[in-house]
Amino acid sequence: DFESGTLVNEIYTYGEQTIVMDIGMVEKSKKANKKDKTPVQLIAEKEILRTMKRIAPKAAIEVSMENDRRVNIYITEKYIPKIIGKGGKRITELENEIGISMNVEPLEKAPDSFAERLSKRSKK
Repeated sequence: DFESGTLVNEIYTYGEQTIVMDIGMVEKSKKANKKDKTPVQLIAEKEILRTMKRIAPKAAIEVSMENDRRVNIYITEKYIPKIIGKGGKRITELENEIGISMNVEPLEKAPDSFAERLSKRSKK
């Protein structure tokens, strides 16, 4: 806010996309998130999830940033080869394009909070 000097929004670019984040919304999200992820990590998680859904639209997928340079992707096991690609070609291309190291694991290895959310989704 110009008059009060309070930070209201932050602007981030991710590839060709520009995102304006409402800081109040991010602060609420941080309180709900035990690891207190940065706004950049939250954006990266959403964009990586969107990319994975384009590759394997029917897969159950969870994405969790470990740090600014590494992400864990938990996916239905039968779709892992589709994400990795022949000889690791697809995952290598994605890592180079995004600039983040990707660790792909079966959904069963996801942290408990992910498993709880997925079981709630499947009951609906």
